[in-house]
Amino acid sequence: MEKIFVVQQGANSYSNVDVATFVFLDEASARFKFEWLRDHVIYGGGGSDDVVWTELHAVTPGSEVNHSTRVDSH
Repeated sequence: MEKIFVVQQGANSYSNVDVATFVFLDEASARFKFEWLRDHVIYGGGGSDDVVWTELHAVTPGSEVNHSTRVDSH
């Protein structure tokens, strides 16, 4: 089955909430977005709404994005 690629960023909060989610049909575009965010976003020092993580996932359509689907992270 084909995969879709999901790039997510999250904030340091009690619920570890996503602050941005991007969906791509090809890995090259997803990796480009992941690397751009990783290299250009100012990561916070631990405040309640600081961006503190970026992840790239490969999932089958309709599947849950979780730790087992993670391809790369920062």
